[in-house]
Amino acid sequence: MSCFSSTTNTTTTGAPDPTKHVNYNIGMVLGVDDFTQEFAYLSGRDQWLARDVIGYGTVRGLKVATEIDSVKGPRVIVDPGVAVSPGGQMICVPSAQCAYVRDWVIDHQTQVTGIAGSPIASSIKLYVVLCYRDCPVDNVPIAGEPCRSEDQLMAPSRLKDDFCLSLRTTKPNQREEDAVRAFVKWLRGISVSQFGPSTPLDQFLDVIRLAAGQWLASSPPSSPPSEFMFGSPPAFLHVQDSELCKYVSAALRLWITELRPKWIGRWHGCAPSHFPTDNAADEDCVLLAELNVPILPASPGTWTVPDAKVAVNESSRPSLVHLRMLQEWMVCGLAEAISSPPGSGGVVGPPGPPGSPGPIGPQGPAGSQGATGATGAQGLQGIQGIQGIQGPKGDKGDPGTATGDFVEHPPGLPRYAIVAGGIVHGDGTSNGPVYNKLEGAAVANGEFLLLFDGYQLPTEEFQLIVKAILVAPKENQLKAPILMFKEFRPKGIVLSIIEGGVPVDVAIIKSLAVMVEISRYLAKV
Repeated sequence: MSCFSSTTNTTTTGAPDPTKHVNYNIGMVLGVDDFTQEFAYLSGRDQWLARDVIGYGTVRGLKVATEIDSVKGPRVIVDPGVAVSPGGQMICVPSAQCAYVRDWVIDHQTQVTGIAGSPIASSIKLYVVLCYRDCPVDNVPIAGEPCRSEDQLMAPSRLKDDFCLSLRTTKPNQREEDAVRAFVKWLRGISVSQFGPSTPLDQFLDVIRLAAGQWLASSPPSSPPSEFMFGSPPAFLHVQDSELCKYVSAALRLWITELRPKWIGRWHGCAPSHFPTDNAADEDCVLLAELNVPILPASPGTWTVPDAKVAVNESSRPSLVHLRMLQEWMVCGLAEAISSPPGSGGVVGPPGPPGSPGPIGPQGPAGSQGATGATGAQGLQGIQGIQGIQGPKGDKGDPGTATGDFVEHPPGLPRYAIVAGGIVHGDGTSNGPVYNKLEGAAVANGEFLLLFDGYQLPTEEFQLIVKAILVAPKENQLKAPILMFKEFRPKGIVLSIIEGGVPVDVAIIKSLAVMVEISRYLAKV
């Protein structure tokens, strides 16, 4: 078993153009540059195919584990294996590798001090990173000039594929891997069933664009935004299962044509793109694991590692499943779905026609008289439950006992109440009376703020439900606006108004009105 090396051989830095190959002609004199250029073209196409068509990540092996050596303390071990780098390089680790964590910490005291924090943390995070490199080997004699030493008359005749395993305090940029996970997770949150119509396809795609809006802004950010897909799919987004293929295909087309070009980090190849803050050296590196390393101060400004377990987290490691496995998974999964016998989990059929009504049962006995309601406010005497349901007039303002049909939460469930309502405008005005001093305001492009007396952010003890409908203005400046809930903020509830995937201008929102009803329910009785 060999160990992580603290020194590395010098890597090659040639930069021939990978989009050119030699145009051979009779009589052409070929030199080193011509053969180097031809190799760069062939190798560049292999890497291009890997990074743009196949993907990157761990292909086989490279498991990361830790153990405690009785003499040198915690040790991290990486099994042999194969990976593809984000730049498209194949990386082979032919034998198991190891590194002693305590030795690494002693050799990198300044870096450890920088991440230990104040107050001093009990542990730090280190990342096991695998990178591609090549090494010059096999020296051969070369033509020389007078007065050269013997070592100057030798030069490497080969470049050997190699690797570099290292421990780092920061993980490499794996933007595309993180984006793939975020995009698929967001799509899986969309409601899919055989009941109800699908959201119109254009609106469906606009909602996806809105969730990724920070990346699609007309003015590109100077550094990558922190989130790939904001929030979760809104509740109104629905796809009927019979149209799922069409909608998934449209979502993947949007990924390919609009989102992946923003999220893929490339320093070379076709249409390279990156942020100024990106590190070009990271492109040929793959994250294998995150280590949680306990540390102790050895003396002021120095650190050591105790003989304690080093936790390994491989959940962020990008993995690349080979095509034969995907084929088996797809074929066998499809065969199982086709061969499923009736009644063993097959697709639910459409609901049958309603049956004929049954006979009317005998009238039940009258229920016991309910408790007397609290005295109503002046002008609303006798109102019980939801406003508009009035019980018999009692003496001296007593509302009496409610009779007839009214809405009430079922016995034994937590309280539920309407806490605000009305029609409010983005300019702060309202149409008619509002309930509980509900107010509206346009606060930014695409944002409509709601606030009412007693508003608080939802907690584990209660939740708010917001129902809102956009009221068409007299002079309609919008063709197909979309209104949806965005988030709860300390200063109020924010609704989002977009059209064509773009937030509506704040000046237009000031002219809009929204019909709102806000309910509140408790988590416990």
